[in-house]
Parts: sequence; structure tokens; C-alpha cells
Amino acid sequence: MVEHPAASRGPRHRYLRSRLWLIVLAVATPLLVLLALSIRDERRQAEQRTYALLKQRSDVAAARVRDALEKAEHLLTFMASRQRLRLLDPEACESLMAGVAGSSAAYTNIGLFDASGTAVCTSAGHRGRTQFGQHPWFIAGMAADRVWLSDPLRGPLSGLWVVYMTLPVVDNAGIKVGLLAVSLDLQPLIESLASLATEPGHSVAIRKDRRVFLARHPEPARWVGQPVPHTLLTPGELPSAPVQVAIGVDGSRRAF
Repeated sequence: MVEHPAASRGPRHRYLRSRLWLIVLAVATPLLVLLALSIRDERRQAEQRTYALLKQRSDVAAARVRDALEKAEHLLTFMASRQRLRLLDPEACESLMAGVAGSSAAYTNIGLFDASGTAVCTSAGHRGRTQFGQHPWFIAGMAADRVWLSDPLRGPLSGLWVVYMTLPVVDNAGIKVGLLAVSLDLQPLIESLASLATEPGHSVAIRKDRRVFLARHPEPARWVGQPVPHTLLTPGELPSAPVQVAIGVDGSRRAF
């Protein structure tokens, strides 16, 4: 019987191939692990950079809103300190309103109301036409002892989404005799925040008394004034970035 040469080399070749594969695996496995770790680290660093940028943009957005609210608060505080205005003097009120009306496009109206809700004067010139005594924002504003901010609502005169910032007016005896109110148009603020968007549908949400104060693009009017979802009240912390992740008002998972 004659043995074919290939038959004798078969087991040897299989052995050499198996040894070769083991060598390749021994060399390649650490490289693959290092590659995987490198990809993971790069992804984590990219994620951290993205969230850091988001945090920076959020800080800018917060500063813009804070600036608008502080300007309105300073205006109310200044007006409430005027002696003749504290006497609910219509002439002095109209003179003062003429000096501040139009000072900011964010104000749709500025008004002084007596304790019953009747306008003493307004920058919109609707004195005496509308009585606000039963409006929730007026009742809450009169009940407060300092500056108070309403939930978003449709302005009764402008029809725009506004929030009322109010401050009680007291006489020399410290008795509340009226209420100063500034209605802030939310649209300019929403538009200024939209410029910070990194992509279509980017959200900027500001919570005030568990309602959406400013809203996302597109369709901001769809979200303004809506209750804040419960998931936003207990968002999850991200250990790698100064943000929180939760389900947004639109049902999508978002960073805040």
C-alpha cells in the first residue's frame, strides 16, 4: 500500500493552522480590547463636550430670561416708590407711563390698578374699560407682599402669550391700595432662545409653578402654559455631565 504525501501532511497543517490562529488571537485580542476602550473613551469625551456645550447654551438662555425679568422688576419697584403714584393719582400715573411706555418691546402693557381691579392708568390707554378684580393673576398679585409672577396666559387686550409681573402699591400707612402690573410678551423671549438651538426641535424649558414658562421650537404656542410632566420633576442625573435627562413635554427623551 502506497501512502499519498498529502495524507501525511494533513494533520500537521491543521496543527500549524490552529497554532497560527492562537497566535493571531493572542496578538489581536488585546488590540481589539484597546480599540474598543479607545472608541468608548472617545464617545464619552464627545458626549461630555456635547453636554458641556448644551450647559453653556442653557446658561446663556437663563441669563437672557433673568435679565428680562430683572428689568421688569426694577421698573415696578421704581414706579411703586413714586409718592403721587402711591396716591393713585391718574395724572401722575399717565405722566409716568408716558416715560416708560415703549421702553421695551417685551412689555405689551404696563398698568396701575386700584384695589378693586379698576385701571387707574395703563400704557395701552384702556383706563376704566376693563375690570380685573376677579382675574386670578390680579387676586394673587394683591395677596403677595412682593413682586409676583403669574403663569403664562393669553393677554386679554393683546391676545399674545404673556406673563404678568405684579407688585402691590402701599400708601404711607403701609396699606395695600393698588397693584402695579407689567405684562411681558413671551414671544420675543422664545425667539431669542430659539437662536441657541443646535438642531430643529431643540427644547428650552423653564419651569415656574410646574408649568411651561417658555417653550420649544417648532410650535412654541402648543407648549406654553402646559403642565410640566411629572418625569421632569425627578430627572435622572448624568455623572459625566452637568445636565439631567428626562422625558420632555413632547414625549421625547431630552437633556435639561
